[in-house]
Amino acid sequence: MNLYTNTSILYERGFKIGESLENKQLSPTNPSCFLDFDYRNKSINMGLPHYHLFYEMLLLLSPRCNHYVEGRKFSMKQGDIILLPPGVLHQSEYIDDNKNDRILIQFTWPGTMSFPDARKKILTIFNAPVPVFRFEGEALARLSSDLNAIVTDYIRTKDSAMQEILSNAHLLELVSDLYLYADQNVYFQAPDTGVRGKIYSIVNYIHVHYTEELSLHILAEKFFINPYYLSHCFKEMTGYTVGEYIQVTRIRNAQYLLDFSTQKITDIAELSGFSSFSQFNRSFWKVNGMSPSEYRRRQKARNTEVVNLGEISAGGLRRS
Repeated sequence: MNLYTNTSILYERGFKIGESLENKQLSPTNPSCFLDFDYRNKSINMGLPHYHLFYEMLLLLSPRCNHYVEGRKFSMKQGDIILLPPGVLHQSEYIDDNKNDRILIQFTWPGTMSFPDARKKILTIFNAPVPVFRFEGEALARLSSDLNAIVTDYIRTKDSAMQEILSNAHLLELVSDLYLYADQNVYFQAPDTGVRGKIYSIVNYIHVHYTEELSLHILAEKFFINPYYLSHCFKEMTGYTVGEYIQVTRIRNAQYLLDFSTQKITDIAELSGFSSFSQFNRSFWKVNGMSPSEYRRRQKARNTEVVNLGEISAGGLRRS
């Protein structure tokens, strides 16, 4: 384990603490955390936006990457941290062909944990209008120290139960310090201009207005762009046609409601912007390879109510 180039952060490619929360049976009473010191290649960029039932933090160690949150693009550089609460659609885009190093942190803090009011207050940092944080000086040194403490105590402690206790304790300290230093965030992103900026605006519009009537021609008219030109540029930049992207966004929001609500599936189809239940079924099968009812059955089998809906959203994926 060595300091990563140009940083004060300990890193070793392939090092892990805990078990990924992606498919783990999460405890409704005990906190869980997972740290992944790994890399991603440009060739395996995420094909679709996705969301989690847990909190996620990503610290970028390589020079740069882009991250999309609810359709909004955020350019990141070495040392930047992005905070993602449960239920937020996001997608990474690594730009360089070389391997891109990062540290990924996943965690849950069930409502039964001590100091629930303080915990909720600290977690509001994940609802900041801009999810990317960039620190300098004392704040950067303190957060690097917090992260390194998780690693060093995990390595020197051989007892697995103590490793779990210490990892969660240091993670609480890290997130608390993020909250305390939030006002020292120096992240700034100049707006994209030209056609790229317009496409990003259209993508964000889709994520906000997915329940409304949307089509290539409606968007082209609203954003004053030729529909044929929009179709070409949108496909080139996102990998999807406008219609495909609208449907995927609606399906992801439907999945959220299937995960967290008890509403009827027919009502969820309408709330997600589908004009008919048959269209919803076809689109859901295409994206997930199963029916909405089967998806709900599988998710309920592993749902442990570790996420408090009131802390996220009352009616769908949280808006950034």
